[in-house]
Amino acid sequence: MDRLDDTVLERLRAMRSLAIVKDAAALAQQMERLRTANALDARRLDALDQAIQQSAYGTAMALIETLLAEANAAADVPSSTADPTQAAGGETTLQADVERLEEKLSELEQEEAELQRVLHRFNARYRDELGPLVSTLLRLRKEQLEQSLYARRSDRQRRRAYNKAEAQFEQFRSVLEATDETPPATISDEEQARLKATYRRASKLCHPDMVEASAEEEARDHFNALREAYQQNDLARVEAIAETLEESGFGQRAEASAKSDRSQLMARAARLRRRIASVEEALDALRATDAHQVLRQTDDLDAYFDALKARLRREIRQLRRGQPASPHGLNRGM
Repeated sequence: MDRLDDTVLERLRAMRSLAIVKDAAALAQQMERLRTANALDARRLDALDQAIQQSAYGTAMALIETLLAEANAAADVPSSTADPTQAAGGETTLQADVERLEEKLSELEQEEAELQRVLHRFNARYRDELGPLVSTLLRLRKEQLEQSLYARRSDRQRRRAYNKAEAQFEQFRSVLEATDETPPATISDEEQARLKATYRRASKLCHPDMVEASAEEEARDHFNALREAYQQNDLARVEAIAETLEESGFGQRAEASAKSDRSQLMARAARLRRRIASVEEALDALRATDAHQVLRQTDDLDAYFDALKARLRREIRQLRRGQPASPHGLNRGM
């Protein structure tokens, strides 16, 4: 595959996030723009388009990730690690490279925030719908093994099984406590679009890695408040923060601070590259979670949760009748 330009790469990354949240309308729009760019093989675009039209979001994500992996392999120098300090053309080129790094960081951090929001919503649903059932099942397993242990004190295998069941029960209780947070508010598709657009605009005005050191603390306060509101689907608060930033001129101060001398531009470029690498690592960690794997592989979450609830209730009934505990584990997705 030939090297793709940054616009196409960012569009593919955006589509990967949209596939996670199963936003068919937005995916269709991005698909049209990909075709217009004429940068990808028509057969692969057709396969991706078909997956989206059939709501096969897991397949769509797999195709997108394959395209991104091939694009990264084809690149002579990854954009996140290219050294703008070595570019020819002096400060003008260096300033352009810094702006490109800022844009890339903004895209990655929005993808990270969106993925965190999706995973939080999934985990909150898991906690609310399955948490009590899983807790009951683990408790019954532990009690059954405890009774068996007392009946056969010399059985080391039973002792290990009991210790494992007890650890699972305590661990799951800790997980429930750790995720005992208010789930994001439910908003319409139109409000979702406004939320994303406003967050993206505002985050560029107050990103702590895009301002001078003297403004960094103030920018971080704004940015943290903005990110928290975004993850909670708090459209009113996100819009209020954006309005405050624009009216106060903070965004203009941040933009002016980016036009510094060469040494400051070099320092900012190095900081941006470090931050990009950190966000990419965080994204990889989020994609490796059980919850993300479930979201990738499941096109119908309602059916997924219904099947899990049926299985858990069946096992609880078996345990209450004194039948042996199931030997397989639980995919908690948390």
